[in-house]
Amino acid sequence: MGTRAKERLSDLPQPPETGFIGRSRELLVLERQLRPQSNQARWALIRGQGGEGKTALAVEYARWQVRSGQTRRAAFVSVEQHSSAEAVLDALGRQLVPDYSVTAYPDIDQALQPIERALREQPTLLILDNLESLLPRTTDPTAPAALVETTADSLAAILALAARLYPLGENRLLLTSRETLPAPFAADQQRHKLQLHEIHRLAREDAIALIEQALAQTSGAPSDAQREPIEALIETVQGHARTLALLAPSLRALGVAATRERLTALMEEMERQHPGEREHSLYASVALSLARLAPEVRERARVLGVFQGSVHPEVLRVMMDWEQAQVTELAQGLVATGLATPGPYDHLALNPALCPYLLRGLDGEERAGLARLPQLRGLRGRNRLILQAPGVKGRHYKPTSRFLSTKAS
Repeated sequence: MGTRAKERLSDLPQPPETGFIGRSRELLVLERQLRPQSNQARWALIRGQGGEGKTALAVEYARWQVRSGQTRRAAFVSVEQHSSAEAVLDALGRQLVPDYSVTAYPDIDQALQPIERALREQPTLLILDNLESLLPRTTDPTAPAALVETTADSLAAILALAARLYPLGENRLLLTSRETLPAPFAADQQRHKLQLHEIHRLAREDAIALIEQALAQTSGAPSDAQREPIEALIETVQGHARTLALLAPSLRALGVAATRERLTALMEEMERQHPGEREHSLYASVALSLARLAPEVRERARVLGVFQGSVHPEVLRVMMDWEQAQVTELAQGLVATGLATPGPYDHLALNPALCPYLLRGLDGEERAGLARLPQLRGLRGRNRLILQAPGVKGRHYKPTSRFLSTKAS
């Protein structure tokens, strides 16, 4: 893809290592609903459980729209990383307006003007991803009431911003969330029912194709004799897209049968420790990926349990007083195992299952010990860490409220 085409895709995440597989029906439905001449509202919500492929579907749709010339460009923002209206506005502006910074304007109305002008001039697909991270009902139950209220206010402001921007010109808006959203994007209301797109487990043939693609990168196409163990593995993880993608390195290294055997053993152990949880297959795949790290790197990774979704290595270096080489080794290991994706300015987007899995492994004493770190004293209250350091200025990192509310003895 040429430089201009890449610029028009802005900050879209990279496609999966195996390529985008399946979801052709969902792509077609989105295309029909959001086409410029459609009489429907020009927004849609992709809803599904964690790891079902909401982000991948939204990103593939955006790539398709730009490649086919049906929209001029796409702009992508994850509210898991940009959790205020000002941060979302800044992220959009940097993709749409040269040399943009929201801090260069005295107020939001003036900061909006160049973005609104750009949206009127060029049809743009706006994508707001991971909105469930700001929904009050998904906030940690131990979070202070003031934090829950602040989070709800942030979500309302972000949705109001989206509602103001997407009707300009010929723009369209795509939202992703595990849960339905409040007004003005309450897709569960009768008049907006067509805007809601539910996605579930991968179709069996699509899941098989994903595994075959992972295996083909090293050992060639699987034989017919492997079909049965492949289907058994798919049933073990209930066709869960992210789990299957995360298992790709193990599939290449161990083969299908051995991977399923180890995965099943891990899931059984997790069921004994945490009965009734739905995430066993996903967490087991995370555990398999972590097992590929050197023991000292794996131990270092445990601190990521206090983060949500993303981190910058500089944050870890300052927080833990590590050497630069230690931080670099951890970052490279996470990327190599598929547990993190590198972003601009060395920023790391973490696999969504990694942090909650690691958090479960931190006992109360360990959480309290981390909470006593002098570097974290400024995190209480709004539960944000904004580290003013090269490459991370203005980025938000959110250690979990469950960790931060643990009182030191």
